[in-house]
Amino acid sequence: MRSLPAFILPALICGFYAGNAFASEPVPVSVEPPAEAQEPMDLETASFITADADADLKLEYEEFRTFIGLLAVGDHKSAKWVSALRLYSTAFSVMDKNKDGFVDPDELREGEAEHGK
Repeated sequence: MRSLPAFILPALICGFYAGNAFASEPVPVSVEPPAEAQEPMDLETASFITADADADLKLEYEEFRTFIGLLAVGDHKSAKWVSALRLYSTAFSVMDKNKDGFVDPDELREGEAEHGK
């Protein structure tokens, strides 16, 4: 019995998932729980996740500006103030406690505790 060439098997598998033996892209599969099982995110968490473009759980300066902008649109009092006065650099310096050029969630929590919301 002859076996299939190695390059044909992945194409067939991907094609079967797409419902077409010659499909070029596999069908995306969601592994997230149903919407009713997800807990709602607070404004800060949702804004952080959205602003963190490279998903490294740290905000560089440009990501931090996006984060502040998202909070300001969401009616966050301090973020509206920072945004209105364009004090992004000052706010970033204050929040970057360890001066590594990034702001992480722990630094944000610490800054919030020191300076309020």
